[in-house]
Amino acid sequence: MAFFITHYNSFMLRSLVKALGIGLVSAAIMFFFSLFCALIILLIIGQFTPHRLDLTVSYRIIGVTAGLTAFVLGFGGSIFYDVRRFNRTAAK
Repeated sequence: MAFFITHYNSFMLRSLVKALGIGLVSAAIMFFFSLFCALIILLIIGQFTPHRLDLTVSYRIIGVTAGLTAFVLGFGGSIFYDVRRFNRTAAK
């Protein structure tokens, strides 16, 4: 029983660190990709309208929202996958 508890704790710590890394990397990639796309779209829209568009919208609203969404999905998906994998190996 003590081996299972120790093995489970080290597994969960490893899973959390890995999930945090996956979440941060996916958030950074999604932030910069969505920021690039939003800037291009806003620049194209700005060419066809007489209004001066505020490009900080792409940072504050679009980039941050996409980054946080990617972090939550990457972190949650990685934890879900690791817990399922642990339960499969523990059942054997």
